[in-house]
Amino acid sequence: MNIVTALALGITAILFMIFGIVSIYKPSVVGRECYWIKHKFFYIPKYKISTNQYYHNQIKIVGLGLLVASIIMFVFTIAYVINPNVLNLIKQ
Repeated sequence: MNIVTALALGITAILFMIFGIVSIYKPSVVGRECYWIKHKFFYIPKYKISTNQYYHNQIKIVGLGLLVASIIMFVFTIAYVINPNVLNLIKQ
């Protein structure tokens, strides 16, 4: 078992889960529109909240997909820790 591979799978699954939960519960935060405003010598980002409900529903569906992907990745990580040969299923 390679500990780096197990950590990479676990960290990626945690990131998928965080982005999925934020997408489901706060789609207005994920779906904000950004535009740049010049402030003296450099540009700063400004955000405006999207009011399109269809867009928010699509963000929630993507968040649900990220949650399912994180659960599958956690199961795969646990299977990899128990039996490292499970990685050969993907490599073939």
